[in-house]
Amino acid sequence: MKSFSHGGLSPRIAGALLIVVSVGGGIGAGWLIARAPWSILAVGLLTLTTIGMAVGVLWTLRPGWADNTWPPAGRDLPADVRLRRGLRVLGIVLLAPIPVIVALLVWVVVEGTTPGKEMLLIALPAAVYGGVGVWVLRRSRVGSDGAMRSAASDQRPPERASGRDGDGWRVLGGPLKGTFLTSAMVPLVVLGMFTTLQLLMLLDEIAWGGLIWGGVVAVGLVGWLLFVRRHQAPVEANEREQLIRFRGRNLRWSAITRAELSADPPSRGALRTLILSVGDDSTHRGRVVLRRKGNLELSDAETELLLRIIDASAIELPRDKDDPRGRFSRQLYPHSLTKDDASRLVAHPPGADDDLPITTPV
Repeated sequence: MKSFSHGGLSPRIAGALLIVVSVGGGIGAGWLIARAPWSILAVGLLTLTTIGMAVGVLWTLRPGWADNTWPPAGRDLPADVRLRRGLRVLGIVLLAPIPVIVALLVWVVVEGTTPGKEMLLIALPAAVYGGVGVWVLRRSRVGSDGAMRSAASDQRPPERASGRDGDGWRVLGGPLKGTFLTSAMVPLVVLGMFTTLQLLMLLDEIAWGGLIWGGVVAVGLVGWLLFVRRHQAPVEANEREQLIRFRGRNLRWSAITRAELSADPPSRGALRTLILSVGDDSTHRGRVVLRRKGNLELSDAETELLLRIIDASAIELPRDKDDPRGRFSRQLYPHSLTKDDASRLVAHPPGADDDLPITTPV
């Protein structure tokens, strides 16, 4: 619902405009800080822009002026509601100081005494900081819109091609693109960013340091892209030979001993992406998407084939060397599944409001 008392703008558009104005105020404050007579005015402007940034971010979270759908507080509320509220608060707290950070960057530029490489060392962490804030807010929106949740389909998709080049191999499920866990990707990106910056600082002191740094970064990016491409290789199944294939490995159905479930996000009430990983006792396993953002991913034929693979497997909970009877396997390996768990999971992938057969954070 739009309110004409706010100029006919929706809360999200009004919030976006206020964010732009606040960042622009931060730019102006940074220019004023560099001029001593106006530095006190810059402090007042930064105070206003910080408040404006917080209000603007808050408005973007509202679907309508009459309905802010702010998640309620309380220990007795469902975990997903409490998590969504916490993420919203954290996101606003992270993004509110953005105008101050912009002002500091502008001040450094106006001063003109900081070398370009040191400017890079300042700007990149600032960009990462802002990106983390945006990511936190995006996570807080997952599952918060009833209309979006109702759009998730429990209808299985139509049949895909039954084989590849007539060789008897069948791809199970859709592509794995975009199925990296965001909870794992964010720290990896941050770690890679700061490692790159530290390397630049070390190599800056030697001859040809910048060229060497560029070469190392290029090799690292190529290696990362190759890793991602290999990681996204789908599971293929050969029913005639009772084999599965992933990442260049062939594994007999009867040799499958491990099954794990990953959920992104893991909390209830969200449009989750569910991924089943199968393999032997090695660390390399094939990944099959069961749900993608709430929607079922496997066709009826693919579901039946995956159920036959699980039925022929030897899946069981792993056992620690200090727990040979497996009494604490559930606690020690919270994402692992039994054979029955895996069968039920494939036959009926849990929806947004269903419990998962694994231990998830509260």
